[in-house]
Amino acid sequence: MKIGYWILTVMLCLFLALGAYMDLSHGPQMLAGIASLGYPEYFLNIDGTAKILAILALLVPLPGFPSLREWAYAGLVFLTIGATWSHIARHQSPVMAIATLIITLASYGLWRATSVGETGLGAKYRNEVR
Repeated sequence: MKIGYWILTVMLCLFLALGAYMDLSHGPQMLAGIASLGYPEYFLNIDGTAKILAILALLVPLPGFPSLREWAYAGLVFLTIGATWSHIARHQSPVMAIATLIITLASYGLWRATSVGETGLGAKYRNEVR
C-alpha cells in the first residue's frame, strides 16, 4: 500500500507543479482562463504559491510539524472544490479540478491507511479512541 501512496502522491505533486508553473508564469492562456472565471490576475500568484507549499508539505517531512501534511491535504481539497464550483458557475468543464480532487482524496486515504500517516492529528485522534 505504501507504493500506491507514493505513486499517487508523486502524480499529484507533478499535477500541482505543472499547475503552479502555469499559474506563476502568467501565460496568455492562464490570464484568459482566470479572467473568464471572474478572478483578478493576482489570484494566479496566490494559487501557484499554495500549490508549491502543498508540494513541499507532501514530499518533505518537517520534524516538529506532524500535522502539516494533513493541513496541506485540507488546503488542496478546499482549492479543488473551489476550482470545481468556479468552473461550474461559469459553465466550463470542471474535469481537471475533479480529477485533482479525486487523486488528492485517494492519496490522503492511502496515507491514512498506511504507516506513512502514523503522525499528525489523525494518529493522535486514533490513539485517543483506542
